[in-house]
Amino acid sequence: MLDSSISNCCSAGIYEETDICMECKEHCSPIELCKYCEREYLEEEDMVMCDECITEHHSKYKQDGSIYVFVYGTLKKGFGNHHLLNKAECLDDRARTQEYYSMTGSGVPFVHHSPKKTMIKGELYKVNKNTLHMLDGLEGHPTWYKRQKVWVVDGYGGPLAKAWLYFNDNDRGYQDFPTGEFSRLTNFHLKPWKY
Repeated sequence: MLDSSISNCCSAGIYEETDICMECKEHCSPIELCKYCEREYLEEEDMVMCDECITEHHSKYKQDGSIYVFVYGTLKKGFGNHHLLNKAECLDDRARTQEYYSMTGSGVPFVHHSPKKTMIKGELYKVNKNTLHMLDGLEGHPTWYKRQKVWVVDGYGGPLAKAWLYFNDNDRGYQDFPTGEFSRLTNFHLKPWKY
């Protein structure tokens, strides 16, 4: 019978209560894995979950097949494209990303993977497949914006859900948003068109 460890020499299992690799038959130390997702976890003796599983375990909204979307621009309440989310359930209107990204804009905002400057502020929604399809159409996924799942937290840093966020690493706006927030008070300094 195997435990939840693998050997560090060939990724094969190790014999229970020994540190002998099943493949190599050599003495080797095990690499402990998270019992939920089989990823390597932090080197603490009592740890049984990796960082990703800890976040999921403590998240308010679980990955149970529901579709979560984090919006930060014209899809937010009070903006022109919010009608696409009229039938969606707003779970938190003061959500933010757990990780740091950067935001620029030129009439509409763009979120970029780098440089990592700030948490992005926005709203978290639970949507159905039809709504997600409409949002993909609006955002031009996957050619203009590309959606990717990120962890979204509440204002206190508590994990809410792993949600889709639309990134655009190709277009850089003329204005930088150092706080990661796009609002009606945003003052765009657009460059004039050249004829």
